[in-house]
Amino acid sequence: MPDTLELVAAGHTVEEVREIIGADWLIYQDLDDLVHAVRHDNAKISDFDTSCFSGEYVTGDVTPEFLKRLQVERSDEAKQRRRDGVGRGLKSVRVL
Repeated sequence: MPDTLELVAAGHTVEEVREIIGADWLIYQDLDDLVHAVRHDNAKISDFDTSCFSGEYVTGDVTPEFLKRLQVERSDEAKQRRRDGVGRGLKSVRVL
Protein backbone atom coordinates (compact mmCIF):
# COMPACT_ATOMS: atom_id res chain seq x y z
CA MET A 1 0.00 0.00 0.00
CA PRO A 2 1.54 3.32 -0.99
CA ASP A 3 2.17 6.13 1.40
CA THR A 4 -0.33 8.95 0.80
CA LEU A 5 2.53 11.20 -0.28
CA GLU A 6 3.38 8.67 -3.02
CA LEU A 7 -0.06 8.87 -4.63
CA VAL A 8 -0.20 10.69 -7.95
CA ALA A 9 -2.52 13.42 -6.64
CA ALA A 10 -0.45 14.25 -3.56
CA GLY A 11 0.47 17.91 -3.68
CA HIS A 12 -0.96 18.42 -7.17
CA THR A 13 -3.95 20.32 -8.51
CA VAL A 14 -6.60 18.55 -10.55
CA GLU A 15 -5.10 20.10 -13.68
CA GLU A 16 -1.60 18.86 -12.78
CA VAL A 17 -2.88 15.32 -12.13
CA ARG A 18 -4.75 15.41 -15.43
CA GLU A 19 -1.51 16.29 -17.22
CA ILE A 20 0.55 13.70 -15.30
CA ILE A 21 -1.79 10.84 -16.20
CA GLY A 22 -2.34 12.08 -19.75
CA ALA A 23 -6.11 12.47 -19.46
CA ASP A 24 -8.21 14.80 -21.58
CA TRP A 25 -10.14 15.80 -18.46
CA LEU A 26 -10.40 14.73 -14.83
CA ILE A 27 -13.08 15.01 -12.18
CA TYR A 28 -13.32 13.61 -8.68
CA GLN A 29 -16.52 12.12 -7.32
CA ASP A 30 -17.48 13.38 -3.87
CA LEU A 31 -17.99 10.86 -1.08
CA ASP A 32 -21.76 11.34 -0.73
CA ASP A 33 -22.23 10.66 -4.43
CA LEU A 34 -20.01 7.57 -4.22
CA VAL A 35 -22.05 6.15 -1.32
CA HIS A 36 -25.27 6.89 -3.20
CA ALA A 37 -23.98 5.16 -6.35
CA VAL A 38 -22.87 2.06 -4.43
CA ARG A 39 -26.18 1.86 -2.58
CA HIS A 40 -27.97 1.93 -5.97
CA ASP A 41 -31.59 1.84 -4.82
CA ASN A 42 -30.91 -0.81 -2.14
CA ALA A 43 -32.43 0.80 0.93
CA LYS A 44 -31.26 -2.14 3.06
CA ILE A 45 -27.71 -0.83 2.82
CA SER A 46 -27.50 1.72 5.60
CA ASP A 47 -23.80 2.45 5.97
CA PHE A 48 -20.40 1.91 4.38
CA ASP A 49 -16.86 1.88 5.67
CA THR A 50 -15.45 4.82 3.77
CA SER A 51 -12.41 5.27 6.01
CA CYS A 52 -9.90 5.02 3.19
CA PHE A 53 -11.57 8.06 1.63
CA SER A 54 -12.75 10.02 4.66
CA GLY A 55 -10.07 9.27 7.24
CA GLU A 56 -12.80 8.33 9.74
CA TYR A 57 -11.90 4.79 10.80
CA VAL A 58 -14.57 2.54 12.35
CA THR A 59 -12.09 1.08 14.83
CA GLY A 60 -11.68 4.47 16.47
CA ASP A 61 -7.99 3.86 17.16
CA VAL A 62 -6.39 5.15 13.97
CA THR A 63 -4.70 8.35 15.04
CA PRO A 64 -2.68 10.87 13.04
CA GLU A 65 0.42 9.55 14.85
CA PHE A 66 -0.35 5.98 13.76
CA LEU A 67 -0.81 7.09 10.14
CA LYS A 68 2.45 9.05 10.26
CA ARG A 69 4.31 5.98 11.55
CA LEU A 70 2.84 3.89 8.72
CA GLN A 71 3.89 6.59 6.27
CA VAL A 72 7.48 6.40 7.49
CA GLU A 73 7.58 2.59 7.64
CA ARG A 74 5.93 2.00 4.25
CA SER A 75 7.56 4.72 2.21
CA ASP A 76 9.56 3.83 -0.87
CA GLU A 77 12.63 5.16 0.92
CA ALA A 78 12.12 2.81 3.87
CA LYS A 79 11.53 -0.13 1.54
CA GLN A 80 14.75 0.65 -0.32
CA ARG A 81 16.73 0.84 2.94
CA ARG A 82 15.39 -2.61 3.89
CA ARG A 83 16.30 -4.00 0.46
CA ASP A 84 19.79 -2.52 0.77
CA GLY A 85 20.23 -4.13 4.17
CA VAL A 86 20.58 -0.89 6.10
CA GLY A 87 20.28 -1.72 9.77
CA ARG A 88 20.64 -5.48 9.32
CA GLY A 89 22.09 -7.18 12.32
CA LEU A 90 20.57 -4.62 14.65
CA LYS A 91 17.73 -5.57 16.90
CA SER A 92 14.49 -3.73 16.17
CA VAL A 93 12.91 -2.07 19.15
CA ARG A 94 9.32 -0.96 19.12
CA VAL A 95 8.69 2.19 21.14
CA LEU A 96 5.21 2.42 22.58
